[in-house]
Amino acid sequence: MWPSSLLLAVALTYFVVDKFWLSKARPHSESPVRAPLRPPSPNKSIAVLPFVDLTEKHDQEYFAGGMAEEVI
Repeated sequence: MWPSSLLLAVALTYFVVDKFWLSKARPHSESPVRAPLRPPSPNKSIAVLPFVDLTEKHDQEYFAGGMAEEVI
């Protein structure tokens, strides 16, 4: 197993090389490049899942079905 001081030295070396040496090789731009936004779709839709009767007697299924129909 590697000693923790060796792992710390490797991590610190990587940070220094990446921050000061490799960052100069990368081009810097003033503004980040962003992907163009998609225009909003004109057709909007909604999915309605059926409601479930969770009462103890299970006698309110007609109400659950009616709620789903009204939402649709």
